[in-house]
Amino acid sequence: MVIEITIAMLSQLVVSTAKYIKDNVVNQTEINIDNSKSNHMLRNGQYVLGVGNRINSFSIVVDPKEKMTTETKSVMRESCSMIIYKIGDLPLYLAVGWKIPAIGGGRNKTFVFVRRENDLEIPDNNL
Repeated sequence: MVIEITIAMLSQLVVSTAKYIKDNVVNQTEINIDNSKSNHMLRNGQYVLGVGNRINSFSIVVDPKEKMTTETKSVMRESCSMIIYKIGDLPLYLAVGWKIPAIGGGRNKTFVFVRRENDLEIPDNNL
């Protein structure tokens, strides 16, 4: 019995494997901040990333009347992160957080809240 493997077969295997990994192993999360109906700048942006998470794009400032998109990525892990902005010159902060399960499912968890400056405890860089 002779097994013949061609370059085309190997190429197809590589493409199929890459697609499987992208679809099932990489956990991508996109968070959209819509500041278009506000008169306050979101500034002093900070982020806290879970272990193994990377952030692809992040704006430190979101001007009034604008929108911003943040993307995070994790491989073989849950996506668990938080972004925090100071709201204009007010003593308020906007915090947006998420926890998206890794492979195997579960429920997505998100939160959005506004806190006074003295009530906000910003965790260190590991959730």
